[in-house]
Amino acid sequence: MLGVQCCYSVQINRGSATLQLLGMDENKVSLAWLAGPLSGLMVQPLAIQAPLRALVTDVASEGQQPLGNAYIGLMTGCGNLVGSFLSSRSLTKLFPIFRTDVQALFAAAAFILCLTVGLCVTYVREKPTSAAGQGYQRAPSERSAANVSSARAPRFGSGSDDESFGDSDGGANLFTWFGFFTLFVFVNTWVGRNIYLGSSSAAEGSDARRLFEAGVRLGGLGNCLTAFVTVVYSPMITSLLERYGTRRTYAFSQLVEALCLFAAFFIRGTPGQEHPSLLLKTATLITMGAFGVVWATTMAVPWALVGAALNRRYPGRVGLFTTLFNVSQSFPQLFVSLGSPWILDKVGGDVSVVMAIGGLFALVGGALIFVLRVDLFDDDVEERSVYELEDTVRDEGGERQEPMY
Repeated sequence: MLGVQCCYSVQINRGSATLQLLGMDENKVSLAWLAGPLSGLMVQPLAIQAPLRALVTDVASEGQQPLGNAYIGLMTGCGNLVGSFLSSRSLTKLFPIFRTDVQALFAAAAFILCLTVGLCVTYVREKPTSAAGQGYQRAPSERSAANVSSARAPRFGSGSDDESFGDSDGGANLFTWFGFFTLFVFVNTWVGRNIYLGSSSAAEGSDARRLFEAGVRLGGLGNCLTAFVTVVYSPMITSLLERYGTRRTYAFSQLVEALCLFAAFFIRGTPGQEHPSLLLKTATLITMGAFGVVWATTMAVPWALVGAALNRRYPGRVGLFTTLFNVSQSFPQLFVSLGSPWILDKVGGDVSVVMAIGGLFALVGGALIFVLRVDLFDDDVEERSVYELEDTVRDEGGERQEPMY
């Protein structure tokens, strides 16, 4: 996942700005981002994130899955840090075989992805560890966590039936990604235009062009701060879930997302000033850094919910359903990519308007978490300890197996 997020990071840091500097109309840049969600929808079984999520569900016990998904959030933060760092360097000095920094940057990201995927497929062994699997053993250190998260049935929707997870957890995740994608596509453009008051279409070497490029560099620093907050916040996710519950923890991230995207509309440079003030730069960086809370939560909580439900209902079809769940991230990207040019035409190219609309979607997602009662734990279901569950495991011949502690 570190390699995947490194690729995303260089795209977020350089994608939109590079297209604009090459001459693409900034109102149409979002259309170029259609390539990602379209390919995601068409080749989902090969889209890399879904197999990785299925792998977590496959090799980690239920008690460890929230922690496993939190580690994925941690690795995405590390990938963001690596990608943002590479985006800020002049890589042609290190790799003179490339003509431009952009070529060297994306080649480096591709190499890192191949390296991390190679390590994963070499060292991870697919050995299912669900309580219903034959030969399953739970380590002593897992028992306390299992009593909390495995003994209770996950709740999705208005009842405790796990089959409704696609309507509730998927719905909340869908609205989260509406906001996310507005950030991915427009964040550096927002800093360059709204904060620095520069222009990507200005002549090369002009003051307006230099201001825009300076804004893009500050946006890269903001993305680094997002990654840092992700790395710090991700290890805290499991403790927050236990202390405050799934809904509060999940909804808090939606509120942070909405506030950050709304703030983008109000944080603006002052015409006539040569450069943004220190206060304005600080507000910009804080707004971008706060997204680390959202990213860490979104990488962990929805997938822990889905994994827990699939382990109970469809343990043999985890890959299929995680792939389908991943579609809830692709559809919002299509919507934003296609709808943004129309909105930008109406508002004079102000990308902060699109970001603020993304904030509205984030609020809807937060409301859905409570309306649909999305929860990792269902207190209405009679609790059964993991020991009782394992006592009922039977072998292939139908004979009762003894617990194997």
